[in-house]
Amino acid sequence: MAKGDPCDLCGSTWGDVDQEIGGRRYHFC
Repeated sequence: MAKGDPCDLCGSTWGDVDQEIGGRRYHFC
């Protein structure tokens, strides 16, 4: 998924709610 894409699970914009692990960013619902 790219930043700005909607999350299929919660509908929030990917990147609005995320965390960084090991230099990679993940969306979490």
